[in-house]
Amino acid sequence: MRVAISALSFSLTLLAAALCLPGQTVNSPVIYPRGVVDATRLDPAPATVARGGIVQITGFNLGPDTAVKATGTPLPTTLGDKPVQVLINGVAVPLLSVAAGKVLAQVPVDAALGLASVAVKVGDATSNSGTFTIAAVQAGIVTKEGKGFGLAAGTFSKSPVTVSGTGFGATNPRAGTVTAFVGGIPTKVTTAESKTQPGIFDTVVDVPGQARPGDLLYVLVNARAANPVVLQGLPAAELQFLKLPDGAPDLAQIATPDLSGMFVLGAAVKDAKGCYAAFAFDFTNKKAAASNACLLAPANAATPFVNAPGTEFTGAMVGPAVTTGAIPAGAGIAKQALVFNPGKADKTIDLTGAASVLAGAAGGVFTATIPAATAGGTVMIDTITASTGAVKSAAAPVAAAAAAVVSVDGLTKLLTSRIMLPGGIFAVVVADDAVKPTKVEFAILKTNGDKVSAVALPGGFVPLLAPQAPAAAGVTPPAVGATGLAFYLAAKKTVYVAAKMPDDSLHAFAAFPLDGSDATVVPLPSGWFIAACSNALRTYNFVIGKQLGLFASNSGVNTYKAACPASGYLEMDVATAAITAVPLPVNSDMVTGAATGTFNDFLYATNFSPTARTASSVYVLDGTGAVAFRLEPPAGVNAFQAPTTISVADGLIASAQKRAAGDQGLVFFDLANQTSVQLPLPDNFATVTLAGFFPATRKVVVRGISADRKTSNLVVYDLAVYDRTAAMPVGVVVPNPDGVASLAGKPGAAASPRLLAINVNANTVSAVAFDADGKQVGVVTVRVP
Repeated sequence: MRVAISALSFSLTLLAAALCLPGQTVNSPVIYPRGVVDATRLDPAPATVARGGIVQITGFNLGPDTAVKATGTPLPTTLGDKPVQVLINGVAVPLLSVAAGKVLAQVPVDAALGLASVAVKVGDATSNSGTFTIAAVQAGIVTKEGKGFGLAAGTFSKSPVTVSGTGFGATNPRAGTVTAFVGGIPTKVTTAESKTQPGIFDTVVDVPGQARPGDLLYVLVNARAANPVVLQGLPAAELQFLKLPDGAPDLAQIATPDLSGMFVLGAAVKDAKGCYAAFAFDFTNKKAAASNACLLAPANAATPFVNAPGTEFTGAMVGPAVTTGAIPAGAGIAKQALVFNPGKADKTIDLTGAASVLAGAAGGVFTATIPAATAGGTVMIDTITASTGAVKSAAAPVAAAAAAVVSVDGLTKLLTSRIMLPGGIFAVVVADDAVKPTKVEFAILKTNGDKVSAVALPGGFVPLLAPQAPAAAGVTPPAVGATGLAFYLAAKKTVYVAAKMPDDSLHAFAAFPLDGSDATVVPLPSGWFIAACSNALRTYNFVIGKQLGLFASNSGVNTYKAACPASGYLEMDVATAAITAVPLPVNSDMVTGAATGTFNDFLYATNFSPTARTASSVYVLDGTGAVAFRLEPPAGVNAFQAPTTISVADGLIASAQKRAAGDQGLVFFDLANQTSVQLPLPDNFATVTLAGFFPATRKVVVRGISADRKTSNLVVYDLAVYDRTAAMPVGVVVPNPDGVASLAGKPGAAASPRLLAINVNANTVSAVAFDADGKQVGVVTVRVP
């Protein structure tokens, strides 16, 4: 059984483990658990690095005390007097530099795609193995401070500018299609492999005449985005304001294109005919105007606006509607679409039929689904090229032949999702009832539903099912789907199904080998159960640790609880299927089912209270080494609400409170370093709520309400200055323009999420502006520094 340990003792444990390996000594090289990343992007582990890209490996005893850099080309595969090699999947690769704490190596251009192992060999000693993923493309732009964000490296006094990039893919033949935007404006870009620096691509970008300091350079290779960077710094937040057009109704929502934060679209409340009145706010050209179009959206859609990701285009369906009143589900409602393009005239697109839904897709296209005119007819898809307005129509692809209804020996209720297996077959657990099954079988089926095999669970076990919340009085409970848990481990060629004894006295996994041999039972560690009182059971994948994680309990209770207690975690090794328990620290009160999630091989939860809607502790399992720990907010913060993931900083951010939500600013939980820090309230503010986090400059923006509750402002915090040793500085308040008292809601009131548009790809925040009387007067856009 593993126990919780601190960051320091974890490091010592790693060192001790290294010393215990055969042939290793105190001077043996060690790679940190999270020490393998892309050298340019520096995204936290588990990392992805492109073929031909540069991988950074950190640890200790990895090379000489004084760094040795490679000179000339081709790069050597050995560097230093005491020879250093980097082995990726067992093969020595080109080296750029080696040092005791950091090694830079180039991934071979022909390396196998997918998960890869890496080790550092120093003399005759070989380090522990690190893990990363090799991709065809994973572009990164070199930054001035070498942190993967902020200002791009280079001198930008005139256009065009040249930046350095890595991970653009193979060069012969060229594998990547490169596009670029500056401040959301598409621009010319050319790239070529450097003749002097291996792994580097010299990328030449034209800077549009409208570009301004603070604009982001956004580069895509094969529609995959590089790390967004800034061409020239913006010293402070910059706010612009445009009034509502004369006679305009109140806006019910606003939106921006994916890459252009200086172009804001607004829509009023839908009228009786299903029309949204639309408005465009062009902050580049300082114009606000009403659109003559009647925007349409499906009945269940939150907004009529649809973005084409990675572009400057926004689309919508436009009327008049084909039908009025109650529209049948799936029926066509619009024969035209509208494409908004910042600074240019809108394009009205004639579709080949009445579309039921419009969707955006990569590469600057929209797709309109046109339902079949008759039962059994063909559904058509119109593909719209946003830049030209050209339309191509084709029959919608037919879904794979997996049977819509599974029937195995008369059993039709699926207790687990389909588990796809090698050879075009799938596994599933079926029963006679989804909630209280009396007959259950594990079945392997062909894609057409034909049975390959079907067997009962072994040893008197029954499937472990997630209980569902009881329905309110007088409300018909929804249909129950697959609430069991099953997964496939390729290394074992076995499907595992979560199971229990009928009296809840024991939990285990029923193991079904694909070779047809008898099923077996894999018990959990003594005294441990799967935490099975929430309405969902699932596993969490830890890439670096090569484990599957689950929430665990010391009780087999299988009755629904809004806050399901958990005592720790279970980890299953994906290679051996061995299961270990990771208990929490003493006196823990972690619950699952709310404020629970995973990122960067961290699995987190809180002690969330459904009554208070707050939590006071974060519980974390570091999946790289089975380390469980608890984080408390800083002194003076009694509780927090709504933790939000900031994956690029290995952290969570939440509103901090003493008596009311946000009255203590925000709290940032640094999971990698097991610390927390408060982002305090500015002077004369009562509360703040998180608006958004901006990865390109590591800024946090909040909406703050004044102490007298007569105004609200946007406030900017700089998370880049956080160093785990000093208190965070107070946020910088962005002044409102004359005549504007509040943003995204009336003075003193909570913000409406639909009146606030966060654009992390443009470093902008847009909001509907209100005067002191609570009347809408316009829209503001803030460019975040």
